Amino acid sequence: GVWAELKPRAKALYVSMRMGARFDPELYEEIEDLGLDTDSNEFWELFSGKEYRNRKWDVCNKSLAELCRKVDITPANLKTILIQLENHLLIERIDENQSIFKVYLKPKI
Repeated sequence: GVWAELKPRAKALYVSMRMGARFDPELYEEIEDLGLDTDSNEFWELFSGKEYRNRKWDVCNKSLAELCRKVDITPANLKTILIQLENHLLIERIDENQSIFKVYLKPKI
């Protein structure tokens, strides 16, 4: 599968990104455009149960240097690792100017 095709540094960075990622319901609503009012009880109830468990991704906004440090890999040449993770549909950059990524819980299909 996808995991077997990843290089060791890509696996380590992905694990670090997953560890550093958090669910942001407002950003999730904004990007996924679920048509919900983020101030409503319906919105918060939706993300407190089944929908939370079924979410597609979390957001990671930690610096790449910090993520590398956590799994003891060098931050050199990360571009190729990020491309590999993006090509295998495990991450997606949210903001091109900052290190903010969607980290998919399963490969994006």
